[in-house]
Amino acid sequence: MKQIVIFPRGCLTELDRARLDAADIVAVECDDPSKVVYAIPAAETVCPSDMLMAALKAVKEGNEGNRFISDLYRRLIERELKAERQEVG
Repeated sequence: MKQIVIFPRGCLTELDRARLDAADIVAVECDDPSKVVYAIPAAETVCPSDMLMAALKAVKEGNEGNRFISDLYRRLIERELKAERQEVG
């Protein structure tokens, strides 16, 4: 999941930006970070229906190997990819 981090303008180098991007971190630079009230990600962190569907699958198939967590993670990644495709197209 992407994280948003706010930095003072001019403190990041291109190498810093590349490393943050590789770690799925969105770097935002602004003149006065103390004036930033909050940042809202494009998608919900965990949607209740995703949790319910992952839980139902774990109940149906058994939770060996933490199937609930792996299915929930898969659903979150799919939701993020879908949101990114909608932004592009």
